Amino acid sequence: MPTGAVPTIAAAVVSVLIPLLFLYVVRRLDLYASTDRRAVVLCIGWGCASFGIALAINGAALGALARAVVIVGVAPVAEELVKALVLVDQVRRPSFTYFVDGAILGFATGTGFAMIENLVYLLGAPAADGLGMSINRVFGASLMHGTACALVGVALGRWRFGRDARRAAALAGGLAAAMALHVTFNGWTAAVDLLSPAVRVYGAIGLGLCGVAAVAAMIVQGLHEERSWLRQALAPDVGVTEAEAGAVQRLRQVRTLLAPVEAHFGSARAAEVGDLLRLQARFGLKRQAAALASAGALKARLEDDAAALRRAMDEAQRSIGVYVMAYVRAVWPTEDDTLWARLDDAVAATDGGTDNLWDTLDERAR
Repeated sequence: MPTGAVPTIAAAVVSVLIPLLFLYVVRRLDLYASTDRRAVVLCIGWGCASFGIALAINGAALGALARAVVIVGVAPVAEELVKALVLVDQVRRPSFTYFVDGAILGFATGTGFAMIENLVYLLGAPAADGLGMSINRVFGASLMHGTACALVGVALGRWRFGRDARRAAALAGGLAAAMALHVTFNGWTAAVDLLSPAVRVYGAIGLGLCGVAAVAAMIVQGLHEERSWLRQALAPDVGVTEAEAGAVQRLRQVRTLLAPVEAHFGSARAAEVGDLLRLQARFGLKRQAAALASAGALKARLEDDAAALRRAMDEAQRSIGVYVMAYVRAVWPTEDDTLWARLDDAVAATDGGTDNLWDTLDERAR
């Protein structure tokens, strides 16, 4: 193998795997795991394909406009619009339940675009410079592309579930924010006569990291709003007790919540209860999405999906058994119980504090 091939291979691996790692981290923030995995893969694929389309558009523009105009003016607009096409399709599907899905699918699309762009840049770089360039790009341009497309996904999600004139403003604002970020990034990295190489590199990385932090903040905000959806959608009339609804809204603490179930009934039964909580979360989000959808085929499909999830919940409860479900409902506090606050404190406390908490909870079941 030629000596120059090793850093080139390493640079190619960095160019692809690091963006995918960031996507994995962003998707893990989706507490209710509502985003369809197949949709994520599809969006990555479209992001890869959209690079070729955007490259053709930018190439045609270079024949009529100055390079600086294309870099700062044409490319950001063309690339964001081309990447957004798959999101326009996805937002109309029943599997799209809230704008959190838009953030994740948008980040996936931008990640696919960035991976191909990274490899193209790598092909034109000397082997000795490839690894350093790849590292700079995955923390700068790759995160910028993911963030910009996530902003578009959030805007489309807001537009789908909006009910007044603000939905159009949200869509326009999201598109404008994505393009503004892209324009700023391209302008910063292209300012070779105004900024030193180090300033341009560190500034690009700073923009990229701030972008992914913004995406994480949007997802956290979306989860907060989804919890309010679940409070409305999960009720005793659909076979979900107040205690279960409270647990569903706190899935981030699922291991702690399931600790007494595992202690009394084993890990397999605790896993079944955890799966039931996730089913209930998906049902609640789907039910609320159906309630917000306009009359038509989409609303009917959402209602059918919610009904199917309701049947799956009933089957899961029967499989778990009456005795275990009774125990679960006795041990878990209700949403308005101040014990939830003590639970939150205990999760962040020492092991001894957590054990004491579960002693308290166990007494509730006796």
